[in-house]
Amino acid sequence: MIPRTIFLLLLAVAASARAQGIYTGADELRTGGGGCPKSSLGPFQHRLELEQAAAGLSRGETLKQAMSATRYRAAQVRSIGLRGEVADPFRAMAQKGYCPQFQDPALKEIGIYRDAHQAWVILAAPFDPAVPMSQAAAGERVLRLVNEARSASRRCGDRVLPAAPRLGWSNELAAAARAHAEDMAAHDFFSHDGHDWSDPGERVARAGYRYRMTGENIAAGQTDPDKAVAGWLQSPEHCANLMRSGFRDMGVAYAVNRASKLGVYWVQEFGLAQ
Repeated sequence: MIPRTIFLLLLAVAASARAQGIYTGADELRTGGGGCPKSSLGPFQHRLELEQAAAGLSRGETLKQAMSATRYRAAQVRSIGLRGEVADPFRAMAQKGYCPQFQDPALKEIGIYRDAHQAWVILAAPFDPAVPMSQAAAGERVLRLVNEARSASRRCGDRVLPAAPRLGWSNELAAAARAHAEDMAAHDFFSHDGHDWSDPGERVARAGYRYRMTGENIAAGQTDPDKAVAGWLQSPEHCANLMRSGFRDMGVAYAVNRASKLGVYWVQEFGLAQ
C-alpha cells in the first residue's frame, strides 16, 4: 500500500503535469499562436486562486461569486467559457474572437478549469497599485495641471468660476499632504479627518504653514497625477476648491499601500499664508 503522504504527492505531481499541458494552449494564444496574431508578450503567470475561481464557474457560480470565494485581489478580471466536448478549447476560443483578451498586457495572470464537458478561463490583472514617478515629479505635474486649469474660467457643477492667479509650491503644504496621504494608506480609510481626528487646518499648521486660509482635496485609486487632477475637476466641490482665487500656495503628495482597499491615496493642500 502506498503511504498517504506519497499518494498525495503523486496526485499533486499528476495535477501539475495536467495543468502545465492545459496552460500551454493559453500561453500559445498570448504569445502569438493557436490562431492569434504574433505577440511580444510573455507567457501567463499561473495562480491557484484563479484556478479555484474557474472551477467555481464550472459549477454555475457567477464570476463575482467565484472570485469572492478566493483571496485574490484583481484590478481587472475577465472570464471565458466553452461548454461541450472540444478537442482544442484554446483554438476554439481564438476562432470565437477572444485573442484580444488573451493578449491584453494588463491581464497577465490566469487560472483554468477543464473537464470532459467544459473549459473555463479566468484572466486577471492583479491589484498592484503604483505611481510610476517620484513625489517631486508628481508634485510638479499636479502644480502645472492646476495652474493650467486656473488660467481660464471654469464650470464647477452649476457655478462658473473666473480664472484665478497661479499657485506657487509650498514644501510645508506638501509635507502636510504627504502625512495625511500616508495616514490614509496605512490605516485604510478615506476622509478629511485624520486617524488622530485632526482636520486639514491642524495638519497644515503642524507642518509649519501659518495660514490665513487653507483647503484640501483628496482622491484615491488613481495611479498617475493626471487622473487625480481630472477627478478633482469633475467634482464640483473639489473643482471649486482648486479654482478658489484666494489661494496662493499648493502642495500635493501620494502614498501607496497594496494591502489597503483603494491602493493609492492623493492629498492636495491649498493655502494663503499670513
